[in-house]
Amino acid sequence: MDISKQSPEIKQYFESLPASLQETLIQSGAKIDSLEQLQKLAAEFQSKQ
Repeated sequence: MDISKQSPEIKQYFESLPASLQETLIQSGAKIDSLEQLQKLAAEFQSKQ
């Protein structure tokens, strides 16, 4: 996931997440196309921690 190429809304949500979850999302290489997709993916990773 490349946060620098995302919309302001996605960046704002991403930056509100815990640093460990941000790192997990970046390392996952996930392609994020919408805020809803990021929220769903973040919830999935949080449930695994």
